[in-house]
Amino acid sequence: MIIKFKSSIQREADRFFKELSNEDFNIRVVTKSAFTKARAKLNPWAFNRLNEVPVNTFYAKALYHTWHDKRVLATDGTRLILPNHPTITAEFCSNKFGPKADSERTLALVSSLYDVLNFIALDLEIDSYDGNERDLLLKHLDKVKEMTLNHKS
Repeated sequence: MIIKFKSSIQREADRFFKELSNEDFNIRVVTKSAFTKARAKLNPWAFNRLNEVPVNTFYAKALYHTWHDKRVLATDGTRLILPNHPTITAEFCSNKFGPKADSERTLALVSSLYDVLNFIALDLEIDSYDGNERDLLLKHLDKVKEMTLNHKS
């Protein structure tokens, strides 16, 4: 799931387990439906943690760029159309769009925090469509930590 699939879920799963088992042929270990059910149970915290580890390691061990001994961070927000699924609609609510407000969609507001001098994404926040970018910025800032400067100007 971390890499973008180049073909169907089933083919990628078969390819993954073939590589894992070091066999010359595919043996179906996981079906597409089993993968989809398992994916639905994932806690979003896991993806945040998967990003925190390399970010924290980068700032702890790499020589990174600063401007006047400060990191230069930027944030940007966008709105995304989400899949039409009851659990997603329950979490993010649906909104009506179109000239007659007859097209119902589930949307989300997404904001990313980025270190512009070092080309590294620090954080991602998601909220309902009617949320605002300022609130997401405050969540980003809660995660920004003072770090030992190991920088190159």
